[in-house]
Amino acid sequence: MKSAKRAKGVGKFDPVLRRQLAKPGGRVEAVVQLRGARAAGDFAAPEDTESLAQKALRAVERATGLKAIEWHVFRHLSSFVVSGPAELIRAFAQLDGVRAVLANRQPALAPIAPVRSRAVRRPVARLRRSGPAATPRRKGD
Repeated sequence: MKSAKRAKGVGKFDPVLRRQLAKPGGRVEAVVQLRGARAAGDFAAPEDTESLAQKALRAVERATGLKAIEWHVFRHLSSFVVSGPAELIRAFAQLDGVRAVLANRQPALAPIAPVRSRAVRRPVARLRRSGPAATPRRKGD
């Protein structure tokens, strides 16, 4: 059990984004996933995503006094991508309408190591035995 309380919204960041935010200064790109209007916290409906993204962006810009450099909404994914100062990106986690904040650029997965190749050998075909055991029997014989 952890006894120390975590700051509100810290759990919304993925580990890659946390590392990017820890670096001093610079521009950070993040994908912000939005919650729907329902109490269950489902993803936002495509028709609501644009307005929810604009509201979230305006709220964060007002709270921090910083402006986003670029942003784009993905209506059918209930999310938007935003580029801006780290402090601006950190502020998204404080909003109740935000489900998660993820790094836009994730590290590439390690490729699967190749296996040693070898020639394929076919099994030797066995010849059928000839004689009485090889012929099918008829009913009544």
